[in-house]
Amino acid sequence: MKTNEEKMNEELTELFINYEKERKRIENEIKDKGLWEKFGLDANEHFFKSLKKEVQKKEKMIIAKYSKK
Repeated sequence: MKTNEEKMNEELTELFINYEKERKRIENEIKDKGLWEKFGLDANEHFFKSLKKEVQKKEKMIIAKYSKK
């Protein structure tokens, strides 16, 4: 039987794996359209803003779900 911490870690891992897949998909789409900037560390971060907010919201929900138990 898994502990709540193990369950939480599994859900968070799945969330972040899916985030990376979606981020890569968006990146490829932007590159295909010729919109990708090749300079500056944060030059392309605006393309991922809504995805990042969504993941942060889900992360908080997962943590809250397991901190109540």
